[in-house]
Amino acid sequence: MAGCCGGANRASGCCGSSSLLVKLTKFVVLVLGLFEFFACYQHWTVPGKNGNVLYTTRDFHEKLLYSTYILTLGLQRLTFVTSCGGVTGLSWLTLIGTHIVEGLFWWSCALERYNMTINASSPVQDVVKTILGKISTPDEYIVLCGVPVLCALFTLAALVDLTSRPSLKNIHEKLN
Repeated sequence: MAGCCGGANRASGCCGSSSLLVKLTKFVVLVLGLFEFFACYQHWTVPGKNGNVLYTTRDFHEKLLYSTYILTLGLQRLTFVTSCGGVTGLSWLTLIGTHIVEGLFWWSCALERYNMTINASSPVQDVVKTILGKISTPDEYIVLCGVPVLCALFTLAALVDLTSRPSLKNIHEKLN
């Protein structure tokens, strides 16, 4: 990012040199982070906008809790984008971990909405097939399918980024 550390520190490598894959990932995460702020704004200002299709807030406290959740998600995404020193292993870990938790949240909302549980008599794959068969809106597809796909893509980007770094290659060569 152009101003993350200032011009003098950029030359010394403070911000790191990002690959095209990291830059593309940061752009996607930036757009998603800004979207969360917009979603929170809509949540409070648009009449009848009470959360997502899968999670509907019923009172002020739930509305506040949901707003806190989406603002925190947006802030975490923006932290990944603006982190000084480049993208570290910890940055990737928090980004991926956040999206794993987000995916679990949306799937638990879908289980509750469709009155389903996962147990010995209804294995995970059967429940997933049933829920995916009941999806009726693009919002549901985005949160139930898009978040896991994003998580997988972020994991792949992290693996490519971290394994292509010269410092890791040098460690591998020293071990052999």
